[in-house]
Amino acid sequence: MPVDLRSLPDRAARPALPSIKRWGTFFVSIFLLLNLVNHLLYSNSDSKPTLYLFFLTLAVWGCFYTIRYFIYLLGKWRADGWDNEREKDKRNRIALGQRKITLLSQSLVLPHVIHCSDLSTQILEAKKTHLLPSEYNDRSIYSAHFFDIRAPLLNRIINRLNQLLNTSTLSAHIHQLSEQRELTVILSLGQNIQLSETDKQHLHEQFVTHLVRPFKIHYQQNVDSLFIDSWLDNLRQYDTVLLINLYLFDTPINHQSEVALAQLFSSSLETHHTFTAYLHRPEVITDINENSFNEKLEAAILWAKTSSTKIKHLWLTAPREKERSYVINNVPLLTHYSHFKLVDINQVIGHTGHSTLWLNIFISATHCDKHRESQLVIDEQDSSYTTLIALS
Repeated sequence: MPVDLRSLPDRAARPALPSIKRWGTFFVSIFLLLNLVNHLLYSNSDSKPTLYLFFLTLAVWGCFYTIRYFIYLLGKWRADGWDNEREKDKRNRIALGQRKITLLSQSLVLPHVIHCSDLSTQILEAKKTHLLPSEYNDRSIYSAHFFDIRAPLLNRIINRLNQLLNTSTLSAHIHQLSEQRELTVILSLGQNIQLSETDKQHLHEQFVTHLVRPFKIHYQQNVDSLFIDSWLDNLRQYDTVLLINLYLFDTPINHQSEVALAQLFSSSLETHHTFTAYLHRPEVITDINENSFNEKLEAAILWAKTSSTKIKHLWLTAPREKERSYVINNVPLLTHYSHFKLVDINQVIGHTGHSTLWLNIFISATHCDKHRESQLVIDEQDSSYTTLIALS
């Protein structure tokens, strides 16, 4: 679940120190009162000396002041105890928020990009979209699809899995995993693809061939940032996860591209000598405005243990209608974040359906690994919420 520092209780109200002016006035009043009583009740021969009255005043005043100061100390001790517990709660929440998962390795296949390992640089240098124009249904569209678009769906899925799992770096990391560590495979194909039990059996056989180790497999239509959040809440939920996103369509779609993406994640409870990047706790905004955006941005940066001045790029997946993008329209106007270079990956490589968030993470992670700089991912694909994730 999201970590919310704003829900911390307020600091305790602290009692004020006894006022010197007020208690000085009280001392003088007692002294004058005793002198008046002494003058009215006793003759000159029986009256008490002034020095005696002074010490009597001091004794009476001291008793009252001691009681008042003790009441002040009780309030202070109570406030200190409250604030100490509040700070402890705050530290625990920050520690929970600053948990991370490790991106060990990843593999990407795009139909219109040859060298995907350096995709972040290509996007930063791009002057226009990488999608190529083509004729479809007597109209010109910009789209990208794999060569086997006419092949049966199961064959296409197997072809993409072969391309991903035969990548040397990803394959090496999988085979280097300890046998004691459980591997969970999550295959996400989107909402438009339904697999039969026979299809799943064929795919299971493919994974057995490539992974050569025990594993569990789950099929999900869409994997969003809540997957990261849930895992960070319970780091023992998974040991290692191989997340595979395939976005395939049977007819070309304007401004969209097919994609095959595999990412190997590990719990941060384990130490790894080689990895690509750390993923930090996501922040989700449901009602976006300047205040909520600033708060969530500060939280995402805090979880990564960095500062806004150390982040140079903001990797964005904007909606198709740019006017709906709060980030594009407002981030350059924000005082503390105007130095961010805003990079809309969809504008360069096209929209990639349910895989968009993870493709953005792939791109920003490669840039993070290359330059050893923290990166910030913002996903605006769903109009109902905006997701922010920091990588380091």
